Amino acid sequence: MPFNPNTLPPVVQAAYKQGPKFWPLTVQKALAAAIFDITKLTDMVFYLHYPERIGKPLKPHESKLINKWKAFRTTISPWVQQQEKVFNARPKPCWPCGIEGTDVRVSERYGTKKDLVRNCLGGLSSQSVKIFAKRS
Repeated sequence: MPFNPNTLPPVVQAAYKQGPKFWPLTVQKALAAAIFDITKLTDMVFYLHYPERIGKPLKPHESKLINKWKAFRTTISPWVQQQEKVFNARPKPCWPCGIEGTDVRVSERYGTKKDLVRNCLGGLSSQSVKIFAKRS
C-alpha cells in the first residue's frame, strides 16, 4: 500500500504538516502513537522530504533517492527499537477495568478470572461477571 499522509493519526499529521525541517518531531509523534513499523516510518520521512514522489515508487535506476531512503531508515531504526522497548515495558491496563498497572497474573491477585472480574467491575451482578469471565 503506498504512503498516504492522510492515514496518519491527527497528532502525527500536525507534525508532518510542519515540513521536512521537523521530520524528527514527526517520527517522535509517530512513535508516541505506537507506530513502530520501520518501513512505514521511513516512507513517512522520505515523502516528507520528497512530497512530489508520493504515489510514485522508487525505480532501481534512482540510486540517489534509494540511498536517501536507506539513510533515513538507518537513522530512525535505533529510535524505533528504543521506543518499542519502552512501549512494551509500560504497565498494561487490566482487562476489563482498564486500570493501568493492574496486569498482574489473575491467580496471584484474585484467584480466578471470575474473582478478577468481580473485583475490577465493583460488584456487578453474578450474571454480568459470568459474561465477562467467559470472554477472557
